[in-house]
Amino acid sequence: MELHKALGLAALLILVLVAKIGCIGFGLWYEATYPGARDRMLAVYQTRRRKCLIVGAVNAIVGALLIVFLVATKVLGLVGILLAGTLIAFVVIGYGVGYRDLGARLASPAPETPWRTTLLGGLVAEAAFLAPIAGQVLALIMLFRGLGAVIITLMARKTILPQPETQSPQD
Repeated sequence: MELHKALGLAALLILVLVAKIGCIGFGLWYEATYPGARDRMLAVYQTRRRKCLIVGAVNAIVGALLIVFLVATKVLGLVGILLAGTLIAFVVIGYGVGYRDLGARLASPAPETPWRTTLLGGLVAEAAFLAPIAGQVLALIMLFRGLGAVIITLMARKTILPQPETQSPQD
């Protein structure tokens, strides 16, 4: 019986490790694929810290409760699964923004490339996760702030996005 518990714990730890590596990898991919969106989210993450934290925490908690309710109804289970996928995508994008911010603060004297900055921030953030209690609290704060930055950026597109320049037709 003890062997089953040990194997279960090992499997859980491997699953967490794979998820953490996946978050860093997705952060690097998002960095390369959508630099404009990442810049807008990073600006919100850095300038509206408290608002991002509150918006992210409320959305994470309400979203999780709504997902549980929708999946439990079975009729709206598919909607709950789609909402869960969306929330997970927003969380992973938010982690990428948090990695970039942390990496930029750590490498501030010498500007690094965006990839190296995100990788550095991701490795340090995930290494800090291993510290009991304090690491998990910091990971939750990064999760909520990142999720809040993603949601605020998506909801306030008109005020955050630069306005396109109108070009006059040339005759």
